[in-house]
Amino acid sequence: MILISHRGNLNGADCENNPDGVLKALKEYEVEVDLWNINNKLFLGHDSPKYPIEKEFLFNEKLWIHCKNLEAVEFLLNN
Repeated sequence: MILISHRGNLNGADCENNPDGVLKALKEYEVEVDLWNINNKLFLGHDSPKYPIEKEFLFNEKLWIHCKNLEAVEFLLNN
């Protein structure tokens, strides 16, 4: 069985898509995150791009990436 933390939440919606919370959740679970690519800059966030990240943040086999815009899909396909 695979346990997946939704947006990095461990105790309710306390840290949705927050990179620090995601990293904490990754210590015990796989994690679904919401990815945006705006003007070739990457962000995590559910309803909008909220937390800037570097592309290296995504290089983790335990992440489940939900692309929130077509540019995010294109980024993943090309990287």
